[in-house]
Amino acid sequence: RLSAYEFPTYSIYNISKTYGNNYINILCTYTSPPNTPTIDNAQTKVKTIIIPDGNYTAQQLIDQINQELQPRDPITNELIYPNPDENGMFNCIQLTYPDQITNKITLETIEPPDFPYSSQILAIGFDFSLNQKGERDNKDIKTKIGWNLGFMKAKYYDQTTYNADSQINLATIRYMYLMVNDYNNSVNNNFFI
Repeated sequence: RLSAYEFPTYSIYNISKTYGNNYINILCTYTSPPNTPTIDNAQTKVKTIIIPDGNYTAQQLIDQINQELQPRDPITNELIYPNPDENGMFNCIQLTYPDQITNKITLETIEPPDFPYSSQILAIGFDFSLNQKGERDNKDIKTKIGWNLGFMKAKYYDQTTYNADSQINLATIRYMYLMVNDYNNSVNNNFFI
């Protein structure tokens, strides 16, 4: 007879490769200095950020993504990509969690003090329809990290600031079922909800 079962919550990660929500594709359309930022001389790059499996709070997840967007040397605290090339332009992009009342996050361009190139950025965005390799992915958008972050569309593009459509929700597992085999052959194993 089963009278109680305690499930350790730390053993179920809210961000996991198993769920397919451990990566995010961020797009950046920019021109290299000293070019005047126009669509005619712009290029678009996609940066895929892989997030280690784990249990994250909203702020921890945003910090992890921002650390990948703006990687710094742990000793000198200087930007690792100090040049406005395809890696460096992502230094001007960050996620913020300013409004803990509405629980919504924002993707925006910023001007780091040691990287004055944000004016070269024409557009940023997300593409949740791509897999980790940058190929089209037919998985349901609700299983992607964008849904967890509050972004409900498959793609966001052509702006420099995006506010989430809904609240951040890191509860990836909402229901658990316990199936017990009582070895009784006189019962119907089918049930309807």
